[in-house]
Amino acid sequence: MSIRKRGNKFTVKVYDPKTPGNQRWIGTFATEEEARDAERAATAGITPAARARTVGEWSSVWLRDYARSAPATRRTYAYAAKQIVADIGDLVLARIDRPTARRLARQWPTNTARVARTMFGDAARDGLIASNPFTQLRLETPRGRKDLDALTEPEIRDLAEAAVAALGEYGTEFRALIMFLGYVGCRPGEACCIRRADVDVERAECTIRFTVDGEGGEKPPKNGKPRVVTVSLMCHPGLIVRICSTRPEVDGSPRVRCPTRSESSGSVGASATSSSSTSCATRVRRC
Repeated sequence: MSIRKRGNKFTVKVYDPKTPGNQRWIGTFATEEEARDAERAATAGITPAARARTVGEWSSVWLRDYARSAPATRRTYAYAAKQIVADIGDLVLARIDRPTARRLARQWPTNTARVARTMFGDAARDGLIASNPFTQLRLETPRGRKDLDALTEPEIRDLAEAAVAALGEYGTEFRALIMFLGYVGCRPGEACCIRRADVDVERAECTIRFTVDGEGGEKPPKNGKPRVVTVSLMCHPGLIVRICSTRPEVDGSPRVRCPTRSESSGSVGASATSSSSTSCATRVRRC
């Protein structure tokens, strides 16, 4: 066991035969009392979460030991945690009160405030703090899709035709995807996971079973359940079938080829994403 003073702080290492050099790093602490407390806790086998005192310490434990399953969620949380630690990382976790939380939530982007609420919620559930100061702050929140200006039916058709003219050999694929997204209203990631077996041309139906996850793989849709959607004849369901890639997936069934980032980086690709909202499907009554 080792406690050393470095500048105005104290570092702690403990004996651990399973680590290189037989010493395991515990952390840096503001006072010698805190360092000795951390040393005793580590020797007794108390988990790092139970020793976390500052927001920065808890953030490190939370990102590691409370990681969510979805890769995209883990990236989002890590990005928000950087800003949280930059602003209040040195503060004691239990001393963040509701007035402080309200002030911070007003300064931070909405997503950062939501991640802080989740982070402190896990700390409260595990007994590190008495309550979550970021809950029920009654702050104004964005309206999200309620303020979305969805494309009209003529605009969807114009965008699809522009894709054919602008994207060369990929234009036909983009046209089919734009029409499908605009009239059916599924998410872009869901459209990229459609297999030939999912499209019933005769019944003009498509089964949405998967979506693209944060690492390019597949996962169930947002609600975790497959659903059957009606495909308007304007979407040319037969064309959707023909553009399915021949690249086999895990179950051996080819799926719709997802356009690459370079293919979709232009204005046509960006506009196609905006047409994927369910609000657009609501406005287009012909589907």
